[in-house]
Amino acid sequence: MVTANRMGMITLLILPLFGCAGIIGKNQMSGCTGGFVDNAGVSLQNLQQQWSTAQGSVARGVVLNALQVTLTGAPPQKSAPNPSALNIQPDCVEVTAVQDAPVSQLVQYGIEYANLHDPTGLIICTECQPQVVHSYVYVNAPAKVFVASSIASYALEYEFENIILNQLGYDTSER
Repeated sequence: MVTANRMGMITLLILPLFGCAGIIGKNQMSGCTGGFVDNAGVSLQNLQQQWSTAQGSVARGVVLNALQVTLTGAPPQKSAPNPSALNIQPDCVEVTAVQDAPVSQLVQYGIEYANLHDPTGLIICTECQPQVVHSYVYVNAPAKVFVASSIASYALEYEFENIILNQLGYDTSER
């Protein structure tokens, strides 16, 4: 049996997995001719592999309201399979690693973070809801992704999905 307190703890530890894709902002980058701008110290091969995985996921269909499913138990709304996702290529997608927020900072957002260890794999996004996330993205082209530095080599697929979904015309504000 899961108690309310335990369920709250589980929810707060799962929420950061969803990142924050609802930020529609302007990325003021110049001089890029396509692909990725790597400010995360991740190889371009690794970035391309995560992008390709995201393309495949979107092509098969993904849950569009993952945040609401987790927060409120809403029924999942899945996108229809869309093979055109396989044709969307990164266009000056800037990937920036952000130093992980230490536990001492995270406990200001909730006592449930006190049991974590540094590096946490979490960052603070004051524009996101929830504010403690693994990563977040500005989806307007050129897209800009921020990710906790300790997980940058494997935690970008979700935000890449959001970029692809946005380019296909989907609303990513509930992801």
